[in-house]
Amino acid sequence: MTTAREPSRPRRGVLPSLALSLVLAAACGGPPPPADGDGPPGTPRPETGGEMVIAGAAEPQDLNCLRAADSPSVSLCRIISGTLLDYDKDLRIVPRLARSFEASPDGLTITFHLRDDVRWHDGKPFTSRDVVYTVGKIRDPESAIRGNLPALFGPIESVEAPDDTTVVVRYREPYALAYQAWTRAFIMPAHLPFGAGEETPLSRNPVGTGPFRFVRWEPGVQIVMEANPGYFDGRPHLDRLIYRVVPDRHSIVVGLETGDLDVAGLNPLEAPPPDPSLPFEIIHYPAPMLDFILWNTREKPGLFVDARVRRAFSLAFDRKGYIDHVTEGQDIPAVSTFLPTVWAHDPNIAPLPYDPAAAARLLAEAGWKDRDGDGILDTPAGPASFTLLFYSGLPVAEKIATLVKESLEPLGVRVGLQGLDFPSLRERVRGHSFDAAVYRWTMDVDPDPYDFFHSSQAESGQNYGGYSNPEVDRLSEEGRRTLDLAGRAAIYHDLEKILREEQPYTFISHPTTALAVSRRLRGIEVGPRGFWGWYPAPLRWWIPTDQRRRHE
Repeated sequence: MTTAREPSRPRRGVLPSLALSLVLAAACGGPPPPADGDGPPGTPRPETGGEMVIAGAAEPQDLNCLRAADSPSVSLCRIISGTLLDYDKDLRIVPRLARSFEASPDGLTITFHLRDDVRWHDGKPFTSRDVVYTVGKIRDPESAIRGNLPALFGPIESVEAPDDTTVVVRYREPYALAYQAWTRAFIMPAHLPFGAGEETPLSRNPVGTGPFRFVRWEPGVQIVMEANPGYFDGRPHLDRLIYRVVPDRHSIVVGLETGDLDVAGLNPLEAPPPDPSLPFEIIHYPAPMLDFILWNTREKPGLFVDARVRRAFSLAFDRKGYIDHVTEGQDIPAVSTFLPTVWAHDPNIAPLPYDPAAAARLLAEAGWKDRDGDGILDTPAGPASFTLLFYSGLPVAEKIATLVKESLEPLGVRVGLQGLDFPSLRERVRGHSFDAAVYRWTMDVDPDPYDFFHSSQAESGQNYGGYSNPEVDRLSEEGRRTLDLAGRAAIYHDLEKILREEQPYTFISHPTTALAVSRRLRGIEVGPRGFWGWYPAPLRWWIPTDQRRRHE
């Protein structure tokens, strides 16, 4: 059996997208994955069968994939569902449900030519009607689509389907995120429409076009998927893929040691050293993530509205000390949401220094003074006291929360700490029901800051702190309209200066991560998007017959 994809027709026209503008020449094809047994002499031919068990710390929120916004849901939807475009291991945009695509010379129109050999898991054919239906749902406020999809598809003027395998998308203006948007939108079946509401039939029983199809969801335990025998890129080698919910980190390590778990993310500081006697190996790699403190500028009584206060809190946090002593020097200091390796970051801008004296001066300038001698600063909005939430299952999050408390209390700011499981933390943050929170984001390939800081994203987007600055709004809009990479970088450099000055978040660090992988697995490759955030990763995973568990 081969997993090689059919070559695509060459792309015509250019529509640069993010940092990928230099590599989009390969956007309609890219090298196909090697056929079974290809590679250096002695490379074994993949065998069919067996099951792979992936440990996840949190249960997915919604498997109606168009509404998937949390990491577990998105990851599973990548397996169950499909997008018109996707990223390969090297961050090149490649076709998936589209066979090919081309952009008009003015960058205002993209024409997608769809595959004609794709079927939904219930046997119905995939057509352009499904794409038009999906875009309509994204743009309909009543659909309750979370995250940044509505904003990503906002610049579209029209979507037309002249026939079953053609989709023509027209934009109101040049749009730098056009291609990225189509890597994010999971196409939904038009023949299984869903309405408004927090949960739909597809939320718990998804029907997709992906390489694995949904079998069952055992709440709080696991989600079972099986190989899609009719997948257009070839049947996966694995028979089953199981996502097991294991919120306790000790249980994850035990599961890896006993062989009950095959893949799990670990805290790099807790990962065991290399040991060939263990049934798993550890892969360390930099992750496109950001650890930060989220300040809710809309909380009552409004302690964090003044940018001087947020800046003071950031100056009081010893970022270097945290990285040196807690992460053992593995993390990279953060200036903003922009990773230091991407073109959007200005290398001339350094993270805020550790300066408690400057922090105290800023608080005084903002009117924070101890007027009654009780040791707690009195602010124009009341006592300087708030609760900081953190994810109790992430050790570094608790360390960060503790350091914030220890940093601010000598300045006269009382900080209460509250650890929550991740679903509860996520619900509080998305509902704007918090004062401040230690949070972690996995960043997109494109550094577009619109979703995090544009004032329009405060209600239904990812601007959870409700930050608002007209100049940041203007720059983030201009960045999306600018196709020239150098021009776009200059815009984001200006925006980054404002973020550093106003500190809508306290930007702490970009962490590394560790992945534990069972030695019985083959075909696992880790790239900038992890081991399953790229395509066609799931089609390459396999297990030798003599390495399978008895029940497999």
